[in-house]
Amino acid sequence: MRGTDELRKMRFSGVKSLFVVLGPSGSGKSSFLRAGLIPRLQRDDRNFVVLGTVRPGRNAITGDRGLAAAIHSARRALKLTSAPPLGEIKRICREGNHDRLYELLVEVRDAAGKRVAQTVVDNPKRQRSAPTLVLPLDQAEELFSAESVSTQAAEEAERFLELSSAVIRRINTDEVRLIVAATIRTDRYEAMQNHPALDGIGTELFNELKTMPHHQFPAAIKGPAARASDAGSRLAIADDLVDRLIADAGKGADTLPLLALTMQRLHTDYGTAEEITLDDYESKGGCQMS
Repeated sequence: MRGTDELRKMRFSGVKSLFVVLGPSGSGKSSFLRAGLIPRLQRDDRNFVVLGTVRPGRNAITGDRGLAAAIHSARRALKLTSAPPLGEIKRICREGNHDRLYELLVEVRDAAGKRVAQTVVDNPKRQRSAPTLVLPLDQAEELFSAESVSTQAAEEAERFLELSSAVIRRINTDEVRLIVAATIRTDRYEAMQNHPALDGIGTELFNELKTMPHHQFPAAIKGPAARASDAGSRLAIADDLVDRLIADAGKGADTLPLLALTMQRLHTDYGTAEEITLDDYESKGGCQMS
């Protein structure tokens, strides 16, 4: 996978700290990050240790998928028993204490390095340094439109960018110890490029993802159900439901995310049946489900 190869180059080049997955809405950026890149990096634990995934939303720092939670989950996974509680990490982030945040991340990296060293019994010297930290950041465009949500959302977004930049500049002194792997929509990338907090942060741009052709939508809708059936849990998507889904979703930039959300909700309510039908869809209110 070329994305993984690019991050390995970044790790050893010592130049770039921001990996940006760029593409229009519906091009599969989140799937590329969550289902492709992250699992591969987790398997390559000699080179990388992956923090929790940040989804900015309304609370880029203190939310359930904010920066504090991403750091806390990584520390727990590495059994750092001296780890401060989540509430304390939130306070550190809110106060903009990048020195303490740096210390917490270094502890994660050192713990990951020790874990790798314990498993490398054939040639311990092969591990030249501790793994590089990777902070996944999904839908980074939310950071640059937070002011339209609320004042608090805007403040947390700004603090996130300032903290991330400060920690990157400090931790990546003589080698790349932290990479932020972010997805962002094409129409918001200029805002990221021009944000003062990110000025001077080396960026590797990955823009090979394209919007799915409309004729592939039926396969995308039916595919997960087919895989479930192959695994022994029979599930089918009615043909008239497929046609209706595509017609209702339209051809805009957000078509694929809307279809994915709709199918997720239909599967939650009707996934134990052998077939999800048009009647099921209509009972949920169609693509405008709240």
